[in-house]
Amino acid sequence: MFILSTTINIMPFNHKLYNEIQEIKSSNEDLAFEKLQELLVDYMKDYTCDNVFYLYHIDRINNYQCFREDTKLVFELLYSMLYDEEQLNEVSNDPKIQPEIVKYRKFVESLEFIREHIDTIPFEEEQSVEVKCFHKYMNYCKSYLEEVYNGMKDLNNVMDDLNNNLEELTNKLTNLVGQTA
Repeated sequence: MFILSTTINIMPFNHKLYNEIQEIKSSNEDLAFEKLQELLVDYMKDYTCDNVFYLYHIDRINNYQCFREDTKLVFELLYSMLYDEEQLNEVSNDPKIQPEIVKYRKFVESLEFIREHIDTIPFEEEQSVEVKCFHKYMNYCKSYLEEVYNGMKDLNNVMDDLNNNLEELTNKLTNLVGQTA
């Protein structure tokens, strides 16, 4: 009799990076978001397959304890860094950004569900409504964060292009002024 065993290599959670983000998030938000993206990429390497969260075989032997602990840390951090009720209240009546507000609220709802249920979700019951909801919320958070980070990357690219164009214009104006003087 042969027993097939599938071993999934889970990298240990990056506590050093997590702690660094915790320390700098209030003093250097931009750097904290960059570091958060690094942490999320590491997390997703362990818990996604084909760009979708794949929760059911990870750490099954240990009742998904590693996954639960890692997820709790990551989603607490996401919540503390991305949820700002005061700012949400300030902009929630702006009709121009209502579609973004709706997506953001769904993201926050997803974060809250994950944070509240990560310790008790019965992952071994793969077809349960609770597990399916969890899976849906995880994938929504992933999609939302990808959209946010892609938007930030696009904005940075636009700003870099603008900066390059301004430098080019400055050089041309300097040359023009030098020629006329």
